[in-house]
Amino acid sequence: MVQIASTITIDGPAGAGKTTIGKRVAERLGYSFLDTGAMYRAVALLAYRYQVNPQDERSLVRLITEHRLDTLPPTQSSSIIRLLVDGEDVTSQLHTPEIGSLVSHVSQWPAVRQKLAQEQRKLAQQGNFVLAGRDIGTIVLPDADLKVFLTASLDERIARRLAERRRVDPTTSAETVRAELIARDTLDSHRKASPLRIASDAHILDTTHISIEEAVAQVLSWIKQEQNR
Repeated sequence: MVQIASTITIDGPAGAGKTTIGKRVAERLGYSFLDTGAMYRAVALLAYRYQVNPQDERSLVRLITEHRLDTLPPTQSSSIIRLLVDGEDVTSQLHTPEIGSLVSHVSQWPAVRQKLAQEQRKLAQQGNFVLAGRDIGTIVLPDADLKVFLTASLDERIARRLAERRRVDPTTSAETVRAELIARDTLDSHRKASPLRIASDAHILDTTHISIEEAVAQVLSWIKQEQNR
């Protein structure tokens, strides 16, 4: 097992492989893995349940304040941090189309991002963490020990997301997924608060034409390089 200082960030757009690759890197290192996007999805779930307008920043912050967002630590069988809302494990409910359609609107607000970033930093302070998201290396943990930015072609990202969605809903169309990803990319890249961008000291990895294991091997190679400096 590779030993390295304790925080690794993996950023990138939807469908680039952040969660899959980040989870496997964490497993190889014996680290915990947090998909920070799940926190925004948990807020989106609250907004959906309580019919809060995702364009209403104050009401979204009130949701975060009035409801308890917690995490479940990883287990021996899984490195993934799971999300609780008011004591309920909602991890399996966070990737429905309804939540997916809300999350970019919820995550655009500075006050929402500030509150969740504080929680992400608290977790990372425990050490031995891989965190995946869109602003982890730039805003949440600018002093992380290793930063990775994953990318992939739009067509490849659509194919991956379509395969995921069809496991839940076989009728999902490629056109629907394409429209959703383009809209998500536009919102993430152009929002005023913590837009999606590449940290100046990040390692960039295009995953379009490589396997998951090849991507994991490349990240582990960068970790070894950092260790040997």
